[in-house]
Amino acid sequence: MSDMRAVSPPTLNDALAAELRMARALAGIPIKQLASELSLGRFTVQRIFKGEKEITAGELIKLADAMRVDLGELISKARDRARNEAERAAEAKAAHDAQLLREIQNL
Repeated sequence: MSDMRAVSPPTLNDALAAELRMARALAGIPIKQLASELSLGRFTVQRIFKGEKEITAGELIKLADAMRVDLGELISKARDRARNEAERAAEAKAAHDAQLLREIQNL
């Protein structure tokens, strides 16, 4: 039988974290500097960028400002990323389900 790991669609938080990582890389700002500017712990900021911590609206606003990124554009890109990844996950699941059905019918 087919072996496929469950594909779960990303959350908006995951997509925001990915967009924040890209923005930080482009800005060339170290985590330590962002943590200091936001008055947050370095570990907390790392967790935000990894998508391990749900980002608050206040944190998102402060991060966008610190990296000089347009907040609306950041949110729009994250929304599009989440939608695209969810569609890919749904397509992968549909293909997996179809394969399972074919295998069952061949039993």
